[in-house]
Amino acid sequence: MAKYWDDFQIGETYKSDSRVVQEEDVMQFASLSEDMNPLHLDEEFAKKTPYGRRIAHGMLVLSKVTGLHYGLGLFKGTSLGVLEIQWKFRKPVFIGDSIEFVASVEDKIETSKKDKGILVRSILVRNSNGDIVQEGKFINLIRRRNG
Repeated sequence: MAKYWDDFQIGETYKSDSRVVQEEDVMQFASLSEDMNPLHLDEEFAKKTPYGRRIAHGMLVLSKVTGLHYGLGLFKGTSLGVLEIQWKFRKPVFIGDSIEFVASVEDKIETSKKDKGILVRSILVRNSNGDIVQEGKFINLIRRRNG
């Protein structure tokens, strides 16, 4: 069920479903983004890196997080766009890892327009082992209920 800016409470948390990062995801993202770094695509090259095997593009994982957000239905028809993303890449995500996130509403900022407000959320992305692999903040413009 979609939520409006007014419905969110500071300190409120919610969790995504988990999704596996598949080989096909990496290949399609490489093609779409034109990021052909062998770290993502060449197993022999990747074996000689500190990771010892291929890793998913960090931006692919971030993109999956935005998709997982949309899949929750909380912002369906109420999100008016991303204003800012502040993001840190902590650990690699490997092909075959599952990822999920926990989000916490950090702030709600009124705007001069009564039909929308700014929602600030902290996001922690974890892998299959529970390690934090990415984290940051999403700052979005959200419709208000009675705007």
